[in-house]
Amino acid sequence: MVDQDKILNLDTIMMLKSLESSPDATDFLDDLIKTYLTDGPSALTELAKAIEEKNPTQVRHFSHKLKGSSRNLGATVVGDLCAVIEANAIKGVIATAEELSAVGAAFDDAKVALEGWIGRVK
Repeated sequence: MVDQDKILNLDTIMMLKSLESSPDATDFLDDLIKTYLTDGPSALTELAKAIEEKNPTQVRHFSHKLKGSSRNLGATVVGDLCAVIEANAIKGVIATAEELSAVGAAFDDAKVALEGWIGRVK
């Protein structure tokens, strides 16, 4: 089982939860999570392609995109790993396969943790 406290910033999740239309609603957070879980794999695929092509501009673009969406949803581990990849790409340094693998594993952990919030009232 995934330890949500290490994978997600629960303060961020609760802040997003507070934006629901009513205390019993789940639509806002559910939609954000579902969008992240739908879009995340394609961003990872594009990031992998950019790394394979050794294209620092595209590596920066896709790592930045995944960093932002992850941090906005509280998936801090994914966001932090992407921040390192992005910073290195700005310097022209391309991420390694190990770094990409770490992002993929962190995304998988975040997916499991976030799925636990779908439909959750509190």
